[in-house]
Amino acid sequence: MEQYGIEETKEGLVAGLKFGEAMEMLVSKGPMLAMPKMIEAAASLPAAMSNGSMILKEALDYSDEERAELKEFVKQKFDLENDKAEAYVEKGLSLAISLTEVCGLFSKPQS
Repeated sequence: MEQYGIEETKEGLVAGLKFGEAMEMLVSKGPMLAMPKMIEAAASLPAAMSNGSMILKEALDYSDEERAELKEFVKQKFDLENDKAEAYVEKGLSLAISLTEVCGLFSKPQS
């Protein structure tokens, strides 16, 4: 079975972040200026999501260090013009990353 790890998760996050940035541009600047960003985001989604279920399964086994790395990765890669919206998205993604630890507890056999 092929292993999926943190780099594949980062690819998926980048695709999602591109989509978020495109949505912000659509709302703030209108469809004509947002079109190139929307096309870029749409083009990145199929490849990033094709292995989504395997990435999620692997994410359940991430260490605390890997989770911290992903949270920092999101903060570095994601930049919206609206700082309040950016903070909400970053906190939401941080929560989702943290939830993989809780979900991982339920997916492991009880000893």
